[in-house]
Amino acid sequence: MEQRVTNLCVAILLGLSILAGRLFEIIPIPLPVLYGLFLFMGVASLKGVQFFDRILLYFMPDKYKPDYTYVRHVPNRWIYFFTAVQLLCLVVLTIFKETEASIVFPIMVLLLVLV
Repeated sequence: MEQRVTNLCVAILLGLSILAGRLFEIIPIPLPVLYGLFLFMGVASLKGVQFFDRILLYFMPDKYKPDYTYVRHVPNRWIYFFTAVQLLCLVVLTIFKETEASIVFPIMVLLLVLV
């Protein structure tokens, strides 16, 4: 429950900061401070994301791999293969998003989820 309330409060405060744009004209907050805040929040939210954890597995020797269920029951080559496929889909999605055909971007996101 505490994690949900914390995330809700963070989201509300960020929304209020966006709505308080005129206040920022009076009390200027340097953009590097805001960029640092968003960078910190993004990096802090990566902990526990399975996709990011599997990317980190590429760089770990077998001896030091964490005791995740999928690491115990699935061979490494299949974990690496599935992670590579997901990473390739993410790269294709990012490139596709920058083209003029990005009108079907939501369909590509759905396909990424289904993979």
